[in-house]
Amino acid sequence: MDPVSVAAVGWAISTAGWIISPIVAKLVNSVCPRITLNVPKKIRDLETCTLPRLALTLGALEISQRHELEKLVKELKSAFYQVEDILDDAEYCRLEKQLARSKKRKFPLDFNDVGSSYQADGTKLTAGYSRCRLKDKLDKIEKLIEKAQDIIKLANLPGNNNESGDHRRYVGVTAKHTSKPTAAYLPRKVIGRDKDREEIISMLRDENQSSADRCFSVIGIHGIPGSGKTTLAQYVCEYEEEANHFDIVMWIHVSQNFGLDTILREMIEQATKQPCPQFKSLTALQKRLKQDLREKRFLLVLDDVEHNKDISEDDLSALEVGGAGSKILATSRTRDALLALGAVRSKCIPISKLDEHVFRELFLQYALDGAEICERDRIVLQMIGADIAKKLKGSPLAARTVGGQLRIRQDVEFWRSVRDKDFFSDAMEALRWSYQLLDEKVRRCFAYCSIFPRGHHLGRSKLINLWAAEGFISREEVGGDYFHKLVATSFLQLERKDSSGEEYYLLHDLLQDLAETVGRSDCCRIEGGCTGQVPRDDVRHLYIKACNGATVAGNKAFEKMITENIVKLKELRTLIIDGGETGIEAKVFDDIFDSLKSLRVLIVETQSRRILQIPESIGYLKYLRYLSIEYRCRIFFPRTVTKLYHLRVLDFGEYGMLERSCSPENMSNLVNLQRVVGRSLGDFPNIGRLTLLRTLPTFRVKRDLLGYDIKQLKHLNKLQGKLVISGLQHVRSEEEAVEAKLAEKEHLKQLTLAWDDDNTSSNHDPAVLECLCPPMGLQVLEIIGYRGSYPGWMVGKHSGQLYLQKLELRQCSPLGPAPRLFECFVHLESLCLSHLSWHTLPDNMEQVRTLKVLMISHCKNMKVLPTLPQSLSRFKLSNCGHEFTRSCKQNGENWEKIQHILEKIIL
Repeated sequence: MDPVSVAAVGWAISTAGWIISPIVAKLVNSVCPRITLNVPKKIRDLETCTLPRLALTLGALEISQRHELEKLVKELKSAFYQVEDILDDAEYCRLEKQLARSKKRKFPLDFNDVGSSYQADGTKLTAGYSRCRLKDKLDKIEKLIEKAQDIIKLANLPGNNNESGDHRRYVGVTAKHTSKPTAAYLPRKVIGRDKDREEIISMLRDENQSSADRCFSVIGIHGIPGSGKTTLAQYVCEYEEEANHFDIVMWIHVSQNFGLDTILREMIEQATKQPCPQFKSLTALQKRLKQDLREKRFLLVLDDVEHNKDISEDDLSALEVGGAGSKILATSRTRDALLALGAVRSKCIPISKLDEHVFRELFLQYALDGAEICERDRIVLQMIGADIAKKLKGSPLAARTVGGQLRIRQDVEFWRSVRDKDFFSDAMEALRWSYQLLDEKVRRCFAYCSIFPRGHHLGRSKLINLWAAEGFISREEVGGDYFHKLVATSFLQLERKDSSGEEYYLLHDLLQDLAETVGRSDCCRIEGGCTGQVPRDDVRHLYIKACNGATVAGNKAFEKMITENIVKLKELRTLIIDGGETGIEAKVFDDIFDSLKSLRVLIVETQSRRILQIPESIGYLKYLRYLSIEYRCRIFFPRTVTKLYHLRVLDFGEYGMLERSCSPENMSNLVNLQRVVGRSLGDFPNIGRLTLLRTLPTFRVKRDLLGYDIKQLKHLNKLQGKLVISGLQHVRSEEEAVEAKLAEKEHLKQLTLAWDDDNTSSNHDPAVLECLCPPMGLQVLEIIGYRGSYPGWMVGKHSGQLYLQKLELRQCSPLGPAPRLFECFVHLESLCLSHLSWHTLPDNMEQVRTLKVLMISHCKNMKVLPTLPQSLSRFKLSNCGHEFTRSCKQNGENWEKIQHILEKIIL
């Protein structure tokens, strides 16, 4: 029998496998034991036995027969989705009862209360009711499995007994072939492109290429997808950023659906290294860009430009104010797109094909570089790898993905089996093969990425939280491992990091095509605003985007599409809305809440400045795990948001807040809440009950108010990232400070301790700060407004050394001389001092060998500059006393020691 096709297998897995696995685990391990219901063995064996055989059968059946089985698999998946809803219903009911008992009062179960546990028909959801519904659904699933197995038998596949491992060819590999990836990121080394880079750099340096009426000229790279255009452009860009030939270097990934306004915004952000302000018109955007580029020689890289879809020569008028010798470097699949930008034919460079020797070296780098294997196995694998490389048709993307899979399976027999296969007819086939080697759960997470537009920057933490909200992963740590595997095998490629360290990734165009293929049964995008095609009724995950620069009338049409078409998609579990400039009205939200009650994820992002009142009907979304609504204005959330017991992520946006009618103490009902983004929950009492919290931007201690004392932090030991604690003058005693247990918050990276100067009775007891010793792994510490002697953990009297990298002290007035900080902070790299009453810096500064940055401002009483460490690379001084400034100027021996690495001295 002919081998099973990769496409058929991919369809089967993406249709059934990506949902069944987590639900079966939940059934077997959690819910059914609690309600005394057995899961049939046929369902327990579904993932390990039946699904792979379904995939094999799909490839072997005739088209007419395959259609029948596809229909069956679709029914099977739908049934499992319904099972998940039943399980969530039961969990919601359990949480509601538990909260009622914990508050020792009757919990309101009014039928009109949208947070109640009543169904639409008024029937109360009880454990018995859940058991009955669940049993009926499991019986249906068992019958579907039996029907599927009958079709498998009729197909007369080889090895129909359970011992056959033939399905592993595409569905997976045996455990001995799998190992943990050796590195999170594949090597960045570029092979075989030096000559191409030198040619392009020579063109960038050619001052004669700019025309008389324009300050810039266009150079282009074109070639088929996966041929290395972006890598070459990055190689050039990295060189130019170090060479400083250009005043400004901007990199813009131009997706198929980027509007000109979006591209201009990104140019402004790249040019200024700051968030782009809000502008009401394209003209205003162009005016601002001209201000930022005027008389500056720039290099603008436009990656992945498409003809007649993105930008043309006329759209670049705002760039004409730049300095002479500015350049645009563009990549595209076609030369026509480059010509439309204004490039001349002689400057449109086709990407060169790597010769066989260079390509083999590139492939072996991805497959073997850094591998911990014996020399004999390395030699054998290199020989086998050379044969595999010949099958990849010279595609760098195929080399990267296939090499990434072999890299984590350094087994000679497995490599030989790959060499002997004949299914790498083109780059896409190689990608499909690599995809099938991923674990099924990782495949499910990858396919979910297809709902985002091409060129969309995928934030690592956000994507992992979305996977968790959809039930694809049980814990964020598991999601981190899946993400690691996708990066290690090049399915996701690092694009950039922001100032907070958050990583953003991209899907290559061919990988986006693959994700759309394997995820098409559940995922869909509408990017044409009201003109976009509405998906089929059974779609589960949907992204919709308003037209760029839509008029008020156009936005009304977009809202109409949502209220008349999208709300009919009752199976939706993810709804992401990019509302453009004008946003959407509260009535649209009401229709969404009323109709799409299976939602697990709801994200609405707009640039609107209209005040928004979220309807109370948000309480209908009792399955909701991820809620993010971001406007450029005040958003009022209703009291019913506290009935979303499953909620894990709550993003208020910068201006969001709860309306006053919401009882603050009910915020503690959100017992599953893990992340708060934007406005802090610190303004609500008893936040210490939310023990799963991982992010809490700000916590404010309040005087004489129950539920706002610092001991609320006692059990929040999962907190990570950054935490600001303000109002510390209200901590009344050492005992209270001890109860915060800050030293146990080992996942925190940044901590701010702030005393507000609100009255003369503020408490600055040194014992309080002594008891607020931060965790050992803290990287950044900021202390504001403290007035007292410094604690032992800051001056070396501590049981261990703190691994602090940055320390900032502001508006502090200590009693006595400057503390000898560097006896404790031996790893400190940056010290920032502002508005201090110190007379001198610590006298042991020379001892620290890691300090690179020293910033001093508004320290009027300082007089003496001690000897500075030779490791210092930046010293900035401003608005300090005259004696100290003179001391700095006269301390010539210091400058002689560090002048070779000194960036800037402001005296």
